[in-house]
Amino acid sequence: IVIPSSVVYIEANAFSGAHALRYLRFADLETGIYFEEDSLSNITLATLIFPDYSTIESYVFGNPGNPSEYANIGSVYVPENIVYKTTSGTTGFYYSDIMFYQEGATSFQSGFDIINVTSYGQTSLVDYVVKADGHIDIIGINRNYRETFIEFPATIEGKTVTGFGSKLFMSHPTITDVPFDDDIEYVRIEPFTFSNMVNVESIVIPSSVRYIEANAFSGAAALRYLRFADLESGIYF
Repeated sequence: IVIPSSVVYIEANAFSGAHALRYLRFADLETGIYFEEDSLSNITLATLIFPDYSTIESYVFGNPGNPSEYANIGSVYVPENIVYKTTSGTTGFYYSDIMFYQEGATSFQSGFDIINVTSYGQTSLVDYVVKADGHIDIIGINRNYRETFIEFPATIEGKTVTGFGSKLFMSHPTITDVPFDDDIEYVRIEPFTFSNMVNVESIVIPSSVRYIEANAFSGAAALRYLRFADLESGIYF
């Protein structure tokens, strides 16, 4: 679904039961939308980009105490000018399985350390964010990409790619094989990066990786082949 630019309000349970939904974007990323609590609960999205100047209520992804309501949401980009509204009877924005990329400083909370970023961008292949350290994290894959394999770039706009978003492959219908560019400087595989993959069967971990965190491949039911490009340098599991 691509939400038209005329929409300014999304109510609770707007997408409830939309089990096949994998792609939700907004035609206008510069005009705010008001998101009620539960408006984005119980959906499956690898990547969500909030429009600028939006307002989100504190239980927007469902009850933080019930992980099943938000377990299938991967990476969320939060622009600097977003407004947070703590609604009556709720306790904040704590979501343990979602990776938040936040532009600017706010009181937003999540189960992970929030990654501070300076901007969001797109190429014909991926969605990405520029982190505060000047490096790139890839947080989404273009919905029109229909090849069975994907090789990620080592740089975007002259900046080095060093990370990937949570549940990146969860929503993609065709990718089965994930090789990596030999020049990529991907050091740490974060929690849930390769979790809940729909079709991916084969991954070759690049030689730059030195650390694989908990639940990195959790729920990767289709994965059959996992190899390491460098068998002579240690990795911390």
